[in-house]
Formats: sequence, structure tokens, C-alpha cells
Amino acid sequence: MFDLFLGKTYDKRKKLEIARVQENLHNKQERLSNELQAGGVSTEDYINTLNLLIGEAFAECRRILGPKDFKRLFGAAHTKRGNFVDRSAFLEGLGFKRF
Repeated sequence: MFDLFLGKTYDKRKKLEIARVQENLHNKQERLSNELQAGGVSTEDYINTLNLLIGEAFAECRRILGPKDFKRLFGAAHTKRGNFVDRSAFLEGLGFKRF
């Protein structure tokens, strides 16, 4: 993704930092998902916590890259809005249908 949107010669240190942020997010999401499956966290808490984690990761990526390169890499400007997870789609994926 980096090479395509930011070029093959982009700062390798920044690439590694972004990879660490993404790996950290993935690990936290996996732990949170395990808690959800074990019944240790409600779906609402899962969604709210995941939105928070994604927002924190995006903020860290924006800090590392700067706003211009963040937009080039992720296709949008960073927003502090926390609704990254589509609640309806997530719940529907779990088998909850809206009437």
C-alpha cells in the first residue's frame, strides 16, 4: 500500500512505525474479539471500544505521516469522529436483523 500511494522511496522509518501501529491495532482488536466471543464484553461495548481503538490508531498514523501523506495513504483526512464501525452491518453480521 505504501509503495502504491506514497512511492517506493518513502521514508522507511515511517513505514515501520505505521506497520507497528497497524499490528498493535490488530492485536488489540483480536483480544477484544475474543472477549466478545467469550461473553466478557457486550456488542455495544465491543463496537464502542473498537471505534476508539481505530480512532487512536488513525491519530497516531496522522501524527507519524502528517496530514498530507495520511490522506494520500488512507484516502481521507483524519477525523476525530468515532463511527468507523458500521453498527448495523456489524450486528447484522452477527445475526441481528433490524425490523
